[in-house]
Amino acid sequence: MDETEMPAILSPNAKQQFLDNAGQPAAGFKLYTYAANTTTPRATFTNRAGSVPNANPVILDARGEAVLYLTPGQVYDYVLRDSNDALIWTRSGVSAESEDTVLRGDLEASDGGSRVGVLQTGNGALAEEILTAYRRVVSPEQSGCLGDGVTDDAAKMQLALDRAEGGVLRLTPGRTYSGTLRVFVNKAY
Repeated sequence: MDETEMPAILSPNAKQQFLDNAGQPAAGFKLYTYAANTTTPRATFTNRAGSVPNANPVILDARGEAVLYLTPGQVYDYVLRDSNDALIWTRSGVSAESEDTVLRGDLEASDGGSRVGVLQTGNGALAEEILTAYRRVVSPEQSGCLGDGVTDDAAKMQLALDRAEGGVLRLTPGRTYSGTLRVFVNKAY
């Protein structure tokens, strides 16, 4: 396959059958495929490689069927017309993305972590977004502690504790934090 060709994904059924308004095979009907929310024709394909386009409109066979491979990531509008071009129906938002692809895209979005929850255990357990829980795991260095054994890290360590908000303060192995620290808890968790 040429690097410029993108493989297509099979439309939900291997060979789709379309019916007329009476429930009979839509033999000889025309299926127009457009880019979503436009009248710009969008190609479908007769093969998985996406290298052999269907005619647009696709003329349905005697059983009202057609092979339709779609381009991944593209959204289509389908318009079915009879052999005289009378409108039978339209269907918007047709795509070949699998649920895995959609979920992966949702999770990779900038707010993807807000779509995953964490359920804590024990008395007073809370359900919360995973990013909220993850952000409560802090290190002293995130608050400016040097951990060099010389610099007074007390104020920065308190800042790290405050940022943890009842979460986890993870000390970095091999560091020596110096200073006198009175731990102040400003709210109960």
